[in-house]
Amino acid sequence: MFDFESEGALATFWRQATPGTTYWRGYVPMKALPGNLSGVESDTLEWLDEEKKTIRLKQQRGDTAIWQFLGDDARSRIVLQMQRQGLRTLMDVDDTYLRFAPGFFGKSSPWPRTHAEAIANKTGYSVEMHRKQAPMVDGIICATEHLANEYEEFNDNIFHCPNSVDPSDWAVQREESENLRIGYYGSATHVRDWPLIKKGLKWAARQPNVEIVCIGFQPPGFTGTVIPWEDDLMKARANLGKIDIGLAPVTRNHWADGKSDLKALEYAMAGVMPIVQDAPPYSPWVNMGWEWKAKTAEDWTTLIKEIVTQRDLVKTLATAADNYVHDERTIDKSIHLWREAIHA
Repeated sequence: MFDFESEGALATFWRQATPGTTYWRGYVPMKALPGNLSGVESDTLEWLDEEKKTIRLKQQRGDTAIWQFLGDDARSRIVLQMQRQGLRTLMDVDDTYLRFAPGFFGKSSPWPRTHAEAIANKTGYSVEMHRKQAPMVDGIICATEHLANEYEEFNDNIFHCPNSVDPSDWAVQREESENLRIGYYGSATHVRDWPLIKKGLKWAARQPNVEIVCIGFQPPGFTGTVIPWEDDLMKARANLGKIDIGLAPVTRNHWADGKSDLKALEYAMAGVMPIVQDAPPYSPWVNMGWEWKAKTAEDWTTLIKEIVTQRDLVKTLATAADNYVHDERTIDKSIHLWREAIHA
């Protein structure tokens, strides 16, 4: 998905399988750089000697390879080969892969703690292997300042390149409604954050002309409107045109603090007013003075009640959020940070 070749590529982004991270951390900066974007497949590999000891990736362009969140043995070996061949190798992280992520629905994290566990359950990736790879690369690109602070313990060359929007990729059609629609957008992993907003949304559902919406998953006991998950990113963001207010709760822990503010960016670009968690992932919004932020479940209930009773403000606040993203968070304003990482 999103694989791309461009003339005069300064670097090649080597993606993982996740469409979301591929788009935000690969496709958007790659287009602006310019660069190439590719996955590691059998047809991308080429042996340079008969003994099959030296390998190269045929899609590599430019003198820098940017790898998304390394954590397995195979990619580690390819990175070492690239370094021996004189290529600059950087790793990009949008989460803290240094820590074991909490499971949900009784399932364990897709990344086990140890390499032995990764071999046993055939996941390939582990926190242990990621920690070993972090010092090996020539530098680490981090999506947030919080991640930059975490990863500087493992590598001396840390670069903060925030998630940024390419406005040309956004054309969400708003669907108007007589109801005030309060929504929560995300995958099933976000069910762990549901308790923070549960009480507030239950109250909202009892108010006249208010509709509560979950996009992408259905929390336990949720009786509002449910819009199914879409694997296609463009179809998924089109569903944001069906809500007016977007909630972004985060149940804080060491792992969750490493997440970023993508949800607020997406809400804003879709003409949705965001309410965010007062926590490290949304520090850009807190620092820019966004007042619609909550720390506790009680805060969330209070803010939901306030906006329902002041619903005339919703469009004005959605416009303010959109203005912030267009003024401060577009890729043309941050691409110099990616170039600095490549040329450092």
